[in-house]
Amino acid sequence: ALPEYAVRWKYLEVEVWNENAPAPDTLIGKTKMRIRDLLKPSALDHDGHTLAGAELKRELPLARKGKGQQAFVKLTSTCERMPTLKEKTRMSKNKFQIRLSEMRAFDMPETEIGAKMLGALQDPFLVATIGKVTAATHEIDGAGEAAQWDGEELRL
Repeated sequence: ALPEYAVRWKYLEVEVWNENAPAPDTLIGKTKMRIRDLLKPSALDHDGHTLAGAELKRELPLARKGKGQQAFVKLTSTCERMPTLKEKTRMSKNKFQIRLSEMRAFDMPETEIGAKMLGALQDPFLVATIGKVTAATHEIDGAGEAAQWDGEELRL
């Protein structure tokens, strides 16, 4: 659960990796943005109980150090109010979670070891992080330059 200040000021980091077992995984690209920028303006209601218009579809550029923009990730972000452990009979007004869904990455450079020689395709997976909380999708075997994580949701 995120306190309200975190929704307004913390960053969401999204990385797309290629699973290269047994070799180390390769970063395809990453992006970072404030959580508040994932929400529509005035998404938090005045009473803090509900979120109006809190779902937003975004397309974000993915970049690698020294390589610049490499690809894109598209996702739907939703901010939801969450009850805390303390609240049995009353509702806390300041705890939220971010849910990422409809995630896909495209225009990715091929980073698979042996891609040129063997025709192998990369196996991408997506990792999302807010502070010390991390969630990841499964890898899509042989997806190549585009991947879509149908039906998967990440909650942070």
